[in-house]
Amino acid sequence: MAQALRPYPHVLTVNSNEDKLGSSIYHAFEAKVQKRFASGLQYLVSYTYSKSITDVNDVLSGLTSSSLQNAGNRRAARAISGSDTPQTFWLSTIYELPFGRGRRYLQSGVADKILGGWNISGILSYQSGVPLAVTQSNRLAIFNSGQRPDRVLGVDARNSISYGDYDPAIDRLFNPDAFTQAQTDAFGNAAARLSDARGLGLRREDLNLGKMTYLTEGVSLEFTTQIFNLFNRNQWGRAEPNTSSSNFGKVSRAGPGRFVQFGLRLRF
Repeated sequence: MAQALRPYPHVLTVNSNEDKLGSSIYHAFEAKVQKRFASGLQYLVSYTYSKSITDVNDVLSGLTSSSLQNAGNRRAARAISGSDTPQTFWLSTIYELPFGRGRRYLQSGVADKILGGWNISGILSYQSGVPLAVTQSNRLAIFNSGQRPDRVLGVDARNSISYGDYDPAIDRLFNPDAFTQAQTDAFGNAAARLSDARGLGLRREDLNLGKMTYLTEGVSLEFTTQIFNLFNRNQWGRAEPNTSSSNFGKVSRAGPGRFVQFGLRLRF
């Protein structure tokens, strides 16, 4: 019965590869402030406020193998893109201490070797979370590869949990009561990606402490200490997007915690 509904019912499957399909639009406001001071301090601050919309969110190796609910109506899949991050803030700064060769104080001698050549730098990164690409177990017998659930009007899809308060052992980031299973003979009415249900985003601070020591005129020794995720923040991954799963809305993956590495380089 379902075979008769296919575009070419007289053949079982028509395969395609890397179809040139889909459209997207991106708008953004970008601001950047950069300054270098003679005292050895420099910084770069950037902020982006953006919106990205698309009707095909992934690379297509063929429509039947994509995540489209209805390959015959890509317009119905038009929504916020899966990588949409409305706000991004980034700060980078470097400060060279005013001691040692080429600096203002203690340009020679033992003091230069001990106190000279130090620098400290940091990168602060903060970013909005990406939208939920909600799905359910596919109940449609029309050879498509995905089906979305229905939204429940008046129920928030995102639970009110802050970045720091989220506990993956007990909390769900997204609310199962905001969705119901679509029928076996209908497409779900939930958007392909939900702008009102976003992940926890990114908060990260990295620090670098370095020292350059000149041993002779042409030989120097560079020592660095790099601390990634300085405050050991949880780097939450994406939540389970399938409403048919008992783990729907839970985050089971996280990025690495604080990581420290040391480096030593001899230059000659």
